[in-house]
Amino acid sequence: MTKTVLVAGASGWLGRQIAEQLIARGARVRLMLRGGAGHLKAAELASLTANGAVIVDADVGVPESLPAAAAGVDAIVSALQGGPDVIVDGQARLAAIGRAAGAQRFVASDYSVRFDGVTEAEHLFLGWRTRARAAIAASGIAQINPLNGAFTEMLAQPFFGLVDWRKRAVTYWGDADQPYDFTTTADTAAYVAAAAVDEALPAGELEIAGDTQSPRALTALLGDVTGRSFDLVSLGNLAALDAEIARRQAASPHDPTPWAGLQYHRLMASGAGKLRAPQNARFGDITPMTVKQWLCTRKETG
Repeated sequence: MTKTVLVAGASGWLGRQIAEQLIARGARVRLMLRGGAGHLKAAELASLTANGAVIVDADVGVPESLPAAAAGVDAIVSALQGGPDVIVDGQARLAAIGRAAGAQRFVASDYSVRFDGVTEAEHLFLGWRTRARAAIAASGIAQINPLNGAFTEMLAQPFFGLVDWRKRAVTYWGDADQPYDFTTTADTAAYVAAAAVDEALPAGELEIAGDTQSPRALTALLGDVTGRSFDLVSLGNLAALDAEIARRQAASPHDPTPWAGLQYHRLMASGAGKLRAPQNARFGDITPMTVKQWLCTRKETG
């Protein structure tokens, strides 16, 4: 049976790829945009609309716009980003309206390492998602919570802090052999699209892992792929990481940019964020990209 899926956050980096994957699976896709076709990024979705996707004018901050967008959908996939007004209040509002309209499931905008019970003090953004889970659950809709570890593409970003490409070093806190989970954005989108149309998938956390590498193993991979040596550099133990987070928070209490990434590293370095039982095998038609394959692609593209 063909499914109708509403994608919230469809103009974003991940949301667009989820929509593409849903279309590839034969779903009828609605792209939720504030202002509809008048949205600044609407033209960038032309390839999706050319393949049958429909843009709907709706905004989680405007409750009266949501019933028409959700009418008749089988599932709602959220790739929304923003503050608690969007992540907590907006998602809860969309889930409740979707449930009233007959939607069977709501895929929440988690896309992270494990964050069981994490508070806003432990990680600001994931703390909002902890609150969102409870708020969405109150709507009564079946909730899917995708956990994919870190996006593999973050290895290329200086703010992520694991690979220092300029100095050719892998920097880490804690144990160099602690395994970290990574999944590319494209693979995350593929798994989420498959989950959205899988009627038999139980509600709850959806763990998917493209690959798992420790800082030490990543150092070896980088040397193998690039042909250049990378150093493995310890930045200290977990207590030192906590002290650095506290120092940055004190220096920038109202701007999380300098310290939110380190809070994420804390979950990875401590093992608290490690996925427990990835469910990749459920979706046998998806073969995720390994970290080594991604590094080879990055080398080829410069």
